[in-house]
Amino acid sequence: MDGCAEGRVIPGVQDQLQREGQRAGGETNNLSPSLKLGAVVENYTPSKQVEHSQGSSHGMLPLEHWNGITKVAALVTTIDDIYDEYGSLDELKLFTKAIKRDKSTTIYEMGYNALISQGENIMPILQNVWGDLCEVFLVEKKWTHNKYMPTLEEYLENAWISVSGVVFLTHGYLFTNQEIKKDERVSLAECHHLLKWSSMTFRLCNDLATSLDETERGKTVNAITCYMHDTGLCEEVACGYIKVLIDEAW
Repeated sequence: MDGCAEGRVIPGVQDQLQREGQRAGGETNNLSPSLKLGAVVENYTPSKQVEHSQGSSHGMLPLEHWNGITKVAALVTTIDDIYDEYGSLDELKLFTKAIKRDKSTTIYEMGYNALISQGENIMPILQNVWGDLCEVFLVEKKWTHNKYMPTLEEYLENAWISVSGVVFLTHGYLFTNQEIKKDERVSLAECHHLLKWSSMTFRLCNDLATSLDETERGKTVNAITCYMHDTGLCEEVACGYIKVLIDEAW
């Protein structure tokens, strides 16, 4: 187990994780009780998987960077839950417009830190990735509302964005405190192929692993079901085809 030796946590790591967990809980104080626990538990633990050798002991990112990643993870899950479970279609249309035009305090803070430290205004990039995420969440809500089954091509063109990989990769790049170069800003703004195809791999692997659980929860649109609907083939064949797409995307 990472961070452990003979069943013991490496000195200093446990204290850091506890501080980060407390901070993560604080970031969700404004959420409703039904969302609060899930936002911390679902996203705080996965955010620990990223490691970086600079700026902290034991190969871990500095505390402020973990806090930033945890904020992003909590926001993604909370917004996803709003689209999946809590909002009507009309409400979510208004919500999407509000997100696209709003200068969120949290997003502004992340962009402002980069502006102060490097003199680069990356706010438009952050606003775009969050706005794009909400747009594709809304498309998926419309599919569910209308009981529409998209083609696999149509689904993937939307789903590689809705898996939120671009949001995480964009923020993750900024949190490493690297010098933000002009050509890299352009790549971030235009969703460079590296962002797209890593996100596509993420989406296909996610659908392959969660298709059964999501179908049981009423979410019937995923890469496997779309391919089955397109071709009339069985689930086993569909899963095999998705594995081929994963290899190609990778």
